[in-house]
Amino acid sequence: MGKTGRHYNCGKDNPNYGKPARNRGIKPSQETIEKIKKSLIGNKYRLGIPHSEETKKKIGRPGSTNPNWKGGIRMIDGRTYIFSPEHPYADKNGCVLRSRLVVESHIHRFLGAKEKVHHINQDKLDDRVENLWVCTQSEHVALHNKQRKIKKLGDKNVGIV
Repeated sequence: MGKTGRHYNCGKDNPNYGKPARNRGIKPSQETIEKIKKSLIGNKYRLGIPHSEETKKKIGRPGSTNPNWKGGIRMIDGRTYIFSPEHPYADKNGCVLRSRLVVESHIHRFLGAKEKVHHINQDKLDDRVENLWVCTQSEHVALHNKQRKIKKLGDKNVGIV
């Protein structure tokens, strides 16, 4: 610790502060690269470990052929997603909200990009058709804002007869 109570190599106390790095733009020689590669092979805590034949077979197995397959159902943020990579609105992982799939199968068409599914009883896991309502994003936000106001007023008026 210096007089200021700061570590010597921090900030302006560092003698190299403001100077360009000495190794910038310098590439290692081919000999150095080969030495690095040799040092990495066989060390299980570093890169360069070749996969076993068994592992190679498991890697890249899509869907139900993968040993980690759990039926194509995922729970993310309290919502249920179903693996459906052929769906036009599937996310990058190929998953679609189960509520969306339930409504689409009921109305026999895909929902549009601007159509949202609202859970009437506010239970995100209750995907019964009678609990789901199709609306636009603006209608959905307005509905939740209205519910929030009602809840807020209801909490303030507790005990008033």
